Amino acid sequence: MPNAENFEERLLIATDAFAALIAADAYFATAPAVPVLTERTGDINQTIAQALAKLGLCVVVVAADGDSLVRSGNGLSLRVRLVAQISELYLINQGATGTHKPALAAATRVMKAVDRQPNGLDVGRHLAGLNEFLLPEEQPFKLTKDARYVVYQVTAFTTIEL
Repeated sequence: MPNAENFEERLLIATDAFAALIAADAYFATAPAVPVLTERTGDINQTIAQALAKLGLCVVVVAADGDSLVRSGNGLSLRVRLVAQISELYLINQGATGTHKPALAAATRVMKAVDRQPNGLDVGRHLAGLNEFLLPEEQPFKLTKDARYVVYQVTAFTTIEL
């Protein structure tokens, strides 16, 4: 279990918290539940393919990247970008075994599930405005080109002290 006191684990904690917020949303948790995966799942490509073949919809929280580094004394602060990638195989999703939850609707729910929510790095109680995920004002989601699936990406940012 990652520990927020260990700075090298803070990116993992934020990624796991981001995925947990999405997975806990009733839209994704209600049967048929939509799998919310991270790259730490294992063979992520095979897991995605299996989820899409079975339900026609899945969400993957992809590895974070960072920008806007700030140095303060011997500490670092970094703005981190997390992306929830919603993939839909339409014919399966709308078929008998599918979720019947369209990818665009899922992208909307992801935005509502994560915006202004705690990033998992609070010590004690959460204070509004600190340690939160925030959607960017410009292009919080986008449709990406994929020959096989309908894919939307929802982006959120959080600041992490290292």
